[in-house]
Amino acid sequence: MSGARAARYGVGLLGISSQYRPVAVAEKHDLIRFLLEARPDFMDTATGYGQDTARINPILGRCLAEHAGPAPAIVNKIGAALCDGDDLGARAVAEFERGLDELGVEVVDTTLVHRAALRWLPRDARLHEAVRRSGRSRRFGLCTNDPAVLAAYCDAMQVDVLQAAVNLLDYTAARPVLEVARARGIAVQARSVAATGLLSGSYAAEDVDAFADERRRFAATAAARAAFRARIAVVERIREHCAALRVAGQFDGSLVDFCYSAIAASPCVGEVILGGSTREQLAQNLALRARPFPDELAAQIFASRVDEWAAPYA
Repeated sequence: MSGARAARYGVGLLGISSQYRPVAVAEKHDLIRFLLEARPDFMDTATGYGQDTARINPILGRCLAEHAGPAPAIVNKIGAALCDGDDLGARAVAEFERGLDELGVEVVDTTLVHRAALRWLPRDARLHEAVRRSGRSRRFGLCTNDPAVLAAYCDAMQVDVLQAAVNLLDYTAARPVLEVARARGIAVQARSVAATGLLSGSYAAEDVDAFADERRRFAATAAARAAFRARIAVVERIREHCAALRVAGQFDGSLVDFCYSAIAASPCVGEVILGGSTREQLAQNLALRARPFPDELAAQIFASRVDEWAAPYA
């Protein structure tokens, strides 16, 4: 079997920005230094990750300044808190410039609008103009899973990159925005590949309360509980499929290996953001860069199997 085309692998710094567990500043320094030595293709960060002295971008900037080897490309997201108030466009431009200062770099690889929406299109059009004029970002893009939002932004400005939640659990739901990106020639970065932890193998149907407490985005209502259990049932089908592939000698990794490798092999995805919040998790996921995934297996998955696996998110 031939190996699938190589995707670019990046590391998302959200996992070490204290969203789900307390992470001391010294530990963040240590994890970022570890990642720099591991040489991912890019690092995905945001001006809004972390709080006060534990904000990620200033820490990343110090680590980049101390790092002696080649630095990865930087993908920086802005605009997460720019939802109301006056002169949002000017504030977005100021956040872009502040991000460059905090990172201590002259140019970033990509600037992304953190939460793109039709109502913020004027804000982001002004940001886009300023970013292009500055010459300090090689690419410009947005984060969305809404095909109408992506199409509207493409009509208003030059969009180079789409960052979207793409995983085996929700691949069918993501397909419309991926199709818009492909039609427009836009590079796709896949985030949330482990489906907010559901595809890591860490949860069972009875873990609904633990999931709600840890993730905080999951409301523990009766409807949400039912949806959670339905999604776990789909996870079990994916787990069984992965196990069958191992028995058949077609894949020799874990469930999370399978989920990351499959998305990296998707014909719609060119860049994959690896997750993790500890050195062990990050090292395990970074090792996936060397794991081959057969073209034939990827073709089977994305032609039919994912449609059978998909389930609605709560």
